[in-house]
Amino acid sequence: MGKGLVVTISGPPGSGKSTLAKLLSKRDCFKLISIGEIFREMARERGMSLEEFSERALRDLRIDEELDRKQKEIVESLRDKEENLVVDSRLGGWILEDADLKVYLHAPLEVRGRRVSERDGIPLEEAIERIRKRECMERERYMRAYGIDLEDIAPYDLIINSEKWEPEGLLKIIECALKFLKGGRSPC
Repeated sequence: MGKGLVVTISGPPGSGKSTLAKLLSKRDCFKLISIGEIFREMARERGMSLEEFSERALRDLRIDEELDRKQKEIVESLRDKEENLVVDSRLGGWILEDADLKVYLHAPLEVRGRRVSERDGIPLEEAIERIRKRECMERERYMRAYGIDLEDIAPYDLIINSEKWEPEGLLKIIECALKFLKGGRSPC
């Protein structure tokens, strides 16, 4: 019995990771796992806003432990059923060490701020400030919980500046990389 392919897509807020993960899941035969959605659901279950829950996670390392345990369990369960998975996760490349392809997207803060501004319908300055605050919290959270420096992109196989590519172009890059994965495994 084989195992399905696992692709992680990581990057800072506004880099395009969720957009790319959704495109890959819609166009190719990948089931989408959004760790951000799992985190939001955990916040809702506790009656907290995303910001409140993020601040709590900064003080309570058990939240990240629970999130990462869920991430691994979901991925292993579905992978064992030979499902191909795309995991939209800030730490996917670090947490899912045996993923077949680990992608990291990045873009300048101004570009990411514009994307978040358009997506959330908020002024650009507010979007940039939210991104900075979130990045600062996440940097501290992940360093404290795991000793992970978010600036370290060593675990990733493919690093792409998403400012240079439209979402369809990013998708083609991923599809091409999957086509030539060692062992010649096809995603579909």
